[in-house]
Amino acid sequence: MMASLLVLLPFAGFTQQKFTIEGRLTSSKGQEKVYMNYRDTTGGVISDSAELQGGQFQFKGEVPEPIDAVLLLSHDGKPLRGARSADRIFVLLENGRIRVAGTDSLATTKVSGTPLNDDYTVLSKIKAPLEAKLAELRKTREAAQASGDTAALVAGQAESARTSEVFKAADMDYIKKHPHSYMSLLILNAYVSGEPIGTVIRPAFQSMDVPVRDTRLGKKIAVDILRYGLVDVGVMAPAFMQTDTSGATVALSSFKGKYVLVDFWASWCKPCRAENPNVVKAFETFKDKNFTVVGVSLDYPGAKAQWLKAIADDHLQQWTQLSDLKGGSNEAALLYNVSSIPQNFLIAPDGKIIAKNIRGEELNKKLVELLN
Repeated sequence: MMASLLVLLPFAGFTQQKFTIEGRLTSSKGQEKVYMNYRDTTGGVISDSAELQGGQFQFKGEVPEPIDAVLLLSHDGKPLRGARSADRIFVLLENGRIRVAGTDSLATTKVSGTPLNDDYTVLSKIKAPLEAKLAELRKTREAAQASGDTAALVAGQAESARTSEVFKAADMDYIKKHPHSYMSLLILNAYVSGEPIGTVIRPAFQSMDVPVRDTRLGKKIAVDILRYGLVDVGVMAPAFMQTDTSGATVALSSFKGKYVLVDFWASWCKPCRAENPNVVKAFETFKDKNFTVVGVSLDYPGAKAQWLKAIADDHLQQWTQLSDLKGGSNEAALLYNVSSIPQNFLIAPDGKIIAKNIRGEELNKKLVELLN
């Protein structure tokens, strides 16, 4: 089924996309307002809004190529704050009439009417069980961490990793089968920062048709490939220096000759804290086999006490901990293009990056392979 989803979408080139969004919420109270946001080809944010009349709303417009947008529902008609947690739905702006149908919430509406939006709906249904499982596993891990149940935490992390791999395999299979689809570009964009550039991202991108790669998003991904390629597997790890918990300056180069896991984390990052027991286990298992860890915290200015407490609580004082306490502007994080955490880079004794974003059992297997 997947292989035939977009065979009728012949993108020989992108022309102006004239779209109409026709929305209907059957249980509307008459005071709601819908907002639409998307980025134009220059990266600027375009915003629009529409009031519901008789439970219906409409947007019309024109974009130079398919563009992803978000519709957000204000239930009381007032301007929205905290859009990330708002009642919202993802749509693709493209030629044709895009239908959005539901009862009283955008989050549960059905989007249909145009090829890409129909395709996104199919993909969402395919991946919904995996997303639900990942969400449930996330709750299980958080509960295990809160209760101190290390065995349950490790088991949950391993199951999450396996499920994530199935999720990723479904996405990569879709990209392989749909080189002419803008949807493939959207999917790939979610993996650029975390997957190896040379073996995963660049081949997938280059397999796509030229008109797809020449879109705004395609050009962004091309730039990201160059940027993330600077810290890809097989290249020399960029040098940096930061201060440790005592205020002493430590250089990454001082660890040359060892296998070093550069671990980007923060005290406020729940996924990082959930992963810390795995890092502790790896360190304790391999510390006498030419292996160490260098933690780099993205804690914020004024949060040194929280950083030190997290180090003590999670037993991370066994290895070097660094931070410039600049939050997301941490200079080492910027150098390594770290846009989300946890992230890590495994560096060989010669200073080359040999793996990145390996966690849980995957980290253990890699170290067994290298050091046993």
